[in-house]
Amino acid sequence: MVIGQGLAGTVLSLMLESDGKSVLVADTPELNHCSTVAAGLLNPITGKRQTLAWKASEFFPFASEFYKAAEGLLEHRFFYPMPVKRVLSSVGELNTWSSRVEEQPFSDFISTPAFCKNPEGIVSTNGCLSIESGGWVDFPEFILRTREHFSSKKAFINLKINWTDITQTQDGFGFGENTFSKIIFSNGWPADPIWNFLPFTPMKGEIITIETEYDFSDILVGSCFVLPVCTNTIKAGATYDWRNINTEITPAAREELLNKTDSFIAGNKTVVNQQAGIRPSVRDRRPLLGEHPEIDHLYLFNGLGSKGSSTAPLLAKWLIDFIYHDQSLIPEVDLKRFK
Repeated sequence: MVIGQGLAGTVLSLMLESDGKSVLVADTPELNHCSTVAAGLLNPITGKRQTLAWKASEFFPFASEFYKAAEGLLEHRFFYPMPVKRVLSSVGELNTWSSRVEEQPFSDFISTPAFCKNPEGIVSTNGCLSIESGGWVDFPEFILRTREHFSSKKAFINLKINWTDITQTQDGFGFGENTFSKIIFSNGWPADPIWNFLPFTPMKGEIITIETEYDFSDILVGSCFVLPVCTNTIKAGATYDWRNINTEITPAAREELLNKTDSFIAGNKTVVNQQAGIRPSVRDRRPLLGEHPEIDHLYLFNGLGSKGSSTAPLLAKWLIDFIYHDQSLIPEVDLKRFK
């Protein structure tokens, strides 16, 4: 049984099924999920320091193939590969990238030619860096279609399940009339109290949806990310707030994101939506995978943080290989690093 069907649980359930396993998914869709708020961005070069994402050469190709295959299985589109244009804010930044573009591992993710003129509506005197392997996942659509897939097989239950609702049996676990050989918690934040020994550091994030004067066709990264979702409409984000762990939208976040978009996108802008969610982050910024240290066959798939759209598919494979195929987890993701 997989408990939780945000992004992590959705990806994990589909990969378990493709591995030939019988899966029951339990979740309460009406409750807030960070996954349904998140932009679903795949961007291999991230952060203020503009570094290559952790294990990008492994995660990004695997994620792309997984989402394409999932679209075929679910017969709906929710994966949108597209270039990323990093707006170069200074001559120094341009010079830095001029020396990097032919260096490994950056060169695997840089287009040829590496630099391009600004798309219409972009304010920058230094042009843009063209990045490959980007895109975005429509999480609400992906999660909905996966839920329908499992519901059609009577393998989804709309129910919030806690560890205290589960009984341990000689053969594994029991819930109601059902028995399970294994249970995987994948319910984001807040995690079930049975995992309280792990150093979760939840982080609030807000994004805004804006109508603009321009119609962008690429993902743009300046002082924030900008994702084109439909004609003359973008999502911009995201904020990072470690102190206020709630899902209330705030004027401060709205103003912050508008100021950031104003710094590199011209023209008038109208905010048409604002959302907030809680990222299930971890103290060392690495995910949490593995078996409970005291309860056999009880597992966790959590802590994917802000990079879950690109990392979830391969992480799910690693966990399945650990559970069923006698493969070890790498130390960076194994939850035993905190025991």
